[in-house]
Amino acid sequence: MRTLYVVVLGWLWQGWAQPMLFDVLAVNRKVQQYKRHIDRCVEDAEAGWSALTMDILAMDGLTSAMTRHFYNCLLSMKIKPQLASSTLTNVRYLEVGTWKGSSLVSARFGNSHVHGTAIDNWSEYGGPRDYFWGNVERFLGDDVEGGAKVVFHDANAFMEGLLGNAVYDIYMYDGGHEYEAHRKAITRFEPYLADSDVSIVVIDDWNFA
Repeated sequence: MRTLYVVVLGWLWQGWAQPMLFDVLAVNRKVQQYKRHIDRCVEDAEAGWSALTMDILAMDGLTSAMTRHFYNCLLSMKIKPQLASSTLTNVRYLEVGTWKGSSLVSARFGNSHVHGTAIDNWSEYGGPRDYFWGNVERFLGDDVEGGAKVVFHDANAFMEGLLGNAVYDIYMYDGGHEYEAHRKAITRFEPYLADSDVSIVVIDDWNFA
């Protein structure tokens, strides 16, 4: 199989296949880079390591302390020196289903290089919109719409055209957990993932019954 692969590549090397091969190799390198980063983040989260404060870890919300550490590490590519050369230096983050804000605040806190978008219509679980804004103001300060670093949409996540031409490197979905909602979470937002590139997709409670 390996010999056949080399022969085929040799035959196709000229013309259209050469740039295609380079694209495949570049994508594969990025996939491996992302995988290493995710593995590190899982290890750090299990060890309770991140930039989060005790106040953020104590926020009321449906995310565990380990999950909050993981989100913070996932979006931070500058905390550790060995990640300084990573391509994820200006992260574009999309969060669908932010509720009281524990996941958004955890992901965004201390990560000034992150351009985030959060979507929720607060139609379930008591609709704690005011609680959410209180957490955003307390922990993220003025780094919201005016600073063009975190943008919020109080709307149905599946509304057509809501995100315009935006693209995202990391997408975290924690909206409705019915089968149809999860299907739409992928089919509706796939066009907003980094074009012809690699993105990280996190589905919270994917096995929720």
